[in-house]
Amino acid sequence: STFTGWGGSCGGAGACAVTLDNDATVIASFNAAITSKTLSVTRAGTGSGTVTSSPAGISCGATCSAQFPQGAAVNLTPAPAPGSTFTGWGGSCGGAGACAVTLDNDATVIASFNAAGVGNCSPGSTALCLPGDHRFRVSVTYSTTQGGGISGDSQAIPLDSLGLSSGGLFYFTNPTDPQFLVKVINGCGINDRFWVFYAATTNVGFTMTVTDTLANQTVNYVNPDLTVAVPITDTLAFATCSQTASLTPGGDHIQADAAGALKIAALFPQQIGEFLTSGTNDLVPVGSTEKGSVGLPIVGNCSPSSTALCLPGDNRFRVSVAYSTTQGGGISGDSQAIPLDSLGLSSGGLFYFNDPTDPQFLVKVINGCGINNRFWVFYAATTNFGFTITVTDTLANQTVNYANPDLTVAVPITDTQAFATCP
Repeated sequence: STFTGWGGSCGGAGACAVTLDNDATVIASFNAAITSKTLSVTRAGTGSGTVTSSPAGISCGATCSAQFPQGAAVNLTPAPAPGSTFTGWGGSCGGAGACAVTLDNDATVIASFNAAGVGNCSPGSTALCLPGDHRFRVSVTYSTTQGGGISGDSQAIPLDSLGLSSGGLFYFTNPTDPQFLVKVINGCGINDRFWVFYAATTNVGFTMTVTDTLANQTVNYVNPDLTVAVPITDTLAFATCSQTASLTPGGDHIQADAAGALKIAALFPQQIGEFLTSGTNDLVPVGSTEKGSVGLPIVGNCSPSSTALCLPGDNRFRVSVAYSTTQGGGISGDSQAIPLDSLGLSSGGLFYFNDPTDPQFLVKVINGCGINNRFWVFYAATTNFGFTITVTDTLANQTVNYANPDLTVAVPITDTQAFATCP
């Protein structure tokens, strides 16, 4: 609370001295302190425009973040620039209509403006617009008999705020635990196609729907329930380059074979599930197997760096990726790390090879101690590079390596036996 001033026989907000020639009454006023919350606006897309707020405070343009009283209702209004169109809201608002945010907590709103003729994807809580020009809309629906039966729309996690315009993430029920890494890449200069790459750390049944909103064409990718998802590197996805070629080619060194897309489900029908030895699945532990969620102390001595992630939230496990390939004339090195803590995703992170806008790996460390007395390592990758992922428990000083041969599309790993080092 704050003292706001005197009334009665005293006035103002300074010292109060009363000379009692007669009876007197003094009123002291105290008001609850006003708590402020921050509303931030991020603009996305290939076009341009401004966003203003009511009450005043944001004029983005110039001022894209402002504080308002906690609980305030703030209305945002978009104004596309000439030659651009407003395509929709993301973050704390959705759709393309009015945006009203009640600031019970800090909030971020994404306003998308596209250049005319680029596409009309509107991001939302269940849809990503990829890549940077928001031409392609991506959504994922899921359904499984596991966990007593569950189905719904996967929730989208855009990565624009990290500078990763070509890709995004999706999760089922736990916003700290993403299951999908998906990318749309412009291969028009290579094989006259837009490509769709995705990798997932799940055995839940799902359908991923990708729509070219400019050409009005859709491609669906289906994973059967109880089947660990096969990574897809579809280099023949959309033959719509003639509509426009506004995107920048991606950095993946994929060598398409004579048949085109590297759809690999038939390449390793047995190997794909070799680590699912505990009989568990990712829907059962979600929300209860994060290391911090079971009350364990902050331990470990992992130090994050440009080439190492420290996972999960307590920084106990160090993760790094070294790669080497004969492709592109031969290339090797240490993959660069992209932590996701700023998005609230403490259990996982991303890695890329040479293009910081184009992540190749989604890696997670999950605490399964309450289920099978193990820490688990899950990863999925959208690459056919040779690589070695090294995961070290810095508290127990134990290391597990995962290797992928060069010129082989990476198998997703859901290793529920990785570290017998609980707690």
